[in-house]
Amino acid sequence: MLAATLLTLIALQEPNQPPAAPPALTDPAEVLRLSADALSKLHGLSGKFQLSTPGEKTPKNGAFRLAKPNLWEVTGVPIEVRNDGTSVWHYDAEAKIYEKKAPKLGELAYLVGFEGFFGAPPERKALTLETATLFRDEVYSVVIESAEGYKSTKLFIDKTTLLPRGWSMTDASGLQASVKVSELQKDPELKPESFAWKPPAGARILEQVELENRLVGVGEAIPPVMFARLDGSPFRVVDYLARARVSLMVFWNTDCDACKAALTEMPSWSAGYAATDVQMLAVNVGDGPQAAQQALREKSWRGAVALTDSQAPATQVLRIMAYPTLYMVGRDGVVKGRFVGWDRTRVEAVLTQMGIKRG
Repeated sequence: MLAATLLTLIALQEPNQPPAAPPALTDPAEVLRLSADALSKLHGLSGKFQLSTPGEKTPKNGAFRLAKPNLWEVTGVPIEVRNDGTSVWHYDAEAKIYEKKAPKLGELAYLVGFEGFFGAPPERKALTLETATLFRDEVYSVVIESAEGYKSTKLFIDKTTLLPRGWSMTDASGLQASVKVSELQKDPELKPESFAWKPPAGARILEQVELENRLVGVGEAIPPVMFARLDGSPFRVVDYLARARVSLMVFWNTDCDACKAALTEMPSWSAGYAATDVQMLAVNVGDGPQAAQQALREKSWRGAVALTDSQAPATQVLRIMAYPTLYMVGRDGVVKGRFVGWDRTRVEAVLTQMGIKRG
């Protein structure tokens, strides 16, 4: 999502004769509409970005370029993501691994025409319009009171070009992440071959299927991890396993379209099994208890044990690299199945092997 979001955070700077500023706007919805319209007229852009995230003392700096409909690259230290129209490559600088994925429509929706993000802002409770200063430039700040796990989102839009200049997001616990962009240049229409790229010779490449192979294996004991309930009290998984024949742990977050789809289906699906056969443990990673509770409430999922792993220590022990990830653990503490992504057919196949039926 980082790369997909960065691609929408663009500004246009004419180095010689900057256009005259249009009349000041007062309607935040109109600012968003005009920004989307300005983005729709562009073919390609390149520039620099500055990314600030919670827990990082020093912002990350890098460069990006993009072209319609879905070609882009984001590079920096330690950020390196490329979409050549066929594959999406992510570089893990710490592990020195290139992760290769097939482009998904959910990702590309942010890229087509560049205006996807501003054409369809997050589900919101309210919109307000403020001003802010970025790189000495006064910009519009459209404040979105969001219903999607963030306390608020601010979209920064250039007052002259009406193109995006950055964003900031604040979660329910007050943690904030932001991106600012600068030195943007309009590019000519770029061809797919302009983005042709392969990892360097000898690089380790992680195919998407390998994400499951990295998880704790079937037949192995689940590590003695701990989570927190939404009220902050500790939760040890091993103490809870005896309550059902299999515990299905679902790791998810609110910034994941596949997670939202899974959470929509899981409440009715899990209700088809006896509580003594299948119990659901919904582990939110990184959003905080309030955002997790709100998301589960919106999906009307009351049958799951709601947990959080805010700083992700347990998630790291369980070797989770993508969401949603599912672990099926028996009463004996042994992993019966583990999957990246929600596929009820695969989950039901494991339950059938265990003699667990619906109803």
